[in-house]
Amino acid sequence: MAKNIFYTILIIFSYSFPVFSQTTDVKTEINIESLSVSEKVDYYVHLAEELLSTDRQKATLSALEAIGYADELKEKNRTAKPYLLLADIYLKRNLNDSAMIYASKSLNISEKSENYADLIRAHNIYGRIHLASEKPIEAGASFIKSLNLCQEHLAKDQNDSNLKFLTAEVMNHLVMVYINSGNYPEATDSLQAFSRRFVTSNSYIKMLMLGNLSTLFQMSGERDSALIYANRAYDIALVLDEPENISKILSDIGNIYFSKGEYREALNYFSKGLEILSALDEEAKLAVLYNNMASTYKQLTDYEKATEYFLKSARIKERLQDSTGLSITFNNLALVLMDHGDMKLARAYLGKAVAINTKKKNKRGLSFNYAGLGDFYLRQRLADSSIHFYVESLKIKQELKQRNGMIISLHGLGDVYSELLKDDMKALQLYNQAFTIANEIQSQYESANLQISIGSVLFRQKKYAVSSDYFKLALVYAENEDVPDMIRTCTYYLTKINILAGNSKEASEYYDWNQRAQDSIFSVEKTMAVANIQAKYETEKKDRENEVLTHSNRIKQNQIYYLIGVAIILLVLLIMLLYLYRLKNRAYHQIVLKNLEIVNKEKQLRKISQIVPDALSDLLHPDGNDHAAKGNHDLLAKLNSLIHNEKVYLETDLTLEKICKKLSTNRSYLSQIINDHYQDNFNSFINKFRINEARRLLSDSKYNNISVQGIGSMAGFSSKVTFYQHFKEIIGVTPAYYRKEALLQHRKAIAS
Repeated sequence: MAKNIFYTILIIFSYSFPVFSQTTDVKTEINIESLSVSEKVDYYVHLAEELLSTDRQKATLSALEAIGYADELKEKNRTAKPYLLLADIYLKRNLNDSAMIYASKSLNISEKSENYADLIRAHNIYGRIHLASEKPIEAGASFIKSLNLCQEHLAKDQNDSNLKFLTAEVMNHLVMVYINSGNYPEATDSLQAFSRRFVTSNSYIKMLMLGNLSTLFQMSGERDSALIYANRAYDIALVLDEPENISKILSDIGNIYFSKGEYREALNYFSKGLEILSALDEEAKLAVLYNNMASTYKQLTDYEKATEYFLKSARIKERLQDSTGLSITFNNLALVLMDHGDMKLARAYLGKAVAINTKKKNKRGLSFNYAGLGDFYLRQRLADSSIHFYVESLKIKQELKQRNGMIISLHGLGDVYSELLKDDMKALQLYNQAFTIANEIQSQYESANLQISIGSVLFRQKKYAVSSDYFKLALVYAENEDVPDMIRTCTYYLTKINILAGNSKEASEYYDWNQRAQDSIFSVEKTMAVANIQAKYETEKKDRENEVLTHSNRIKQNQIYYLIGVAIILLVLLIMLLYLYRLKNRAYHQIVLKNLEIVNKEKQLRKISQIVPDALSDLLHPDGNDHAAKGNHDLLAKLNSLIHNEKVYLETDLTLEKICKKLSTNRSYLSQIINDHYQDNFNSFINKFRINEARRLLSDSKYNNISVQGIGSMAGFSSKVTFYQHFKEIIGVTPAYYRKEALLQHRKAIAS
């Protein structure tokens, strides 16, 4: 009852907040028996596809059902798809040999039936199995066969959406083969050579290839080449007039500019992509784009917008249950919160991200999380912890050849040695190592950021002229990209350098510049609401004061009403709970009194039975003469003797077979007697006598020194759980409650 009221409270309060509804697919129940054999094949194939990602066991059974019905029809060609589904299921279970057997069956059937869609899928899953078995050469060959078939049939029908989706899937797997090789230049050459075979300039597959080539060039640090291929893919997407692909390529171009450190240009492309994607029902892609935009705003020190877009991304990923995507957003949000100075919340988000990536064994994600933890402990001035996480991050990034990530980890390590350990030589060594990689991959932001760090170490070493050069180089980039935080740092050091050098004019100019940057960061970090309030405050001060005062009073008044309302509801609920609790206790009390009365009557019956031996038997079994007429009286009398005189039910290991042996009868006959006479089965029949015995013992004060569990054992129960369960079921209260109330009644009786 208390639980029901608690849930009622939750329901009441849930209506005080916005409810976000989501649609669900309602499937009409199908009477399978009414389907024809041919329809059953299609039904079970479709069911297996739906269950593939949620319940592999049921998906397997459904695929086997489809194969069985197809065999019944003697239509071998219809088994290709269910065999393919079985291969996919076993691949997901890491049973590669079994997956290969089913993939082979599907491939052979598809080749004979000339079903190009199933044949493409069969070659594709062959490649996936080889990829999982660490056979990249065989995997690449299978994907290329699949891609050749895609190209052949797309030439016939470029509007086949299913084939386009399949082509994109195959292409992604082929690129995965190249990426897993770790040699991006070689992978790029291989994909370029393969792409030359597709001469159609505006084909869908050509667009995919160019997009993937762009990705490979970006991963190998050749950003200019990546832009060239991305723009070529974009031109084809415009001709094909496919909004989804246009928005994706715009986002890819934005990512390239982001990696180059050209954040304003990146934001421009992200915004164009967002404009198109917002009109499409593609929440997962929208979440990724929000995350990219937030990361860009963070680099531009627009923390308000960064937080806004990270939270937008997180809400979608939570709704889609995209834990991997959430880990990325949580990590990025933690970095923003650190910049805000909210270290406690930042650590909480980093913890969430680490938990997700650890569970999923996502090395790439963990490498970013560890770098974030390195930043966290650096700001906490804990050198050992910071170094540990930066080193762990660097190890993974080196293993995965993530050069941009390596820069971040090396830079962080340099900061620890520079700021905390004051080891300038080690710090410069790490900074220069990172600076070399940043120049190789053409990352202007990281190069400028490292120039600032190197300049700060040189400044501390009083090498003012050299450090000034580093700050000026970084300032050129910061000014071009309008990065206020970077401008502020550079102008701060240049102001100090010029003061020391006696250049008062230049020092004054850099100081003014520094203040403008400082003001810019301040205005960015404040919300728009604060800016509007300040503007109105200066122009309409008196009206604003009155408005704020009135609004404040209204809020306080509403808060008072709300608190009074909540207090009244809670008070009413508390009264209800107390009332129901009293009713429950009263009912339980009555149950105990009735049972104590029964125990007393049983005592009286036993006394009578000692005077008149047959009286108890006749009272307990008034219809005994009827059974005697049926020839069962003797057996029933013997059973009653065992129960009432010998009390065999007190044996914890008592079984029906043991009773039968004592009575020289068989279990079927005895079970029938118990069922006919007592309308009960054997176990329930025995447990009732045990409960009666337990009730008698619990009612007697001389057994108070024995535990409740001990009483259960004395009554014949071997398990505490079984004893409690049957006692509550038969008597209506727990044994402990019964004993407590029985003892209370006993004391009252003595007192009176």
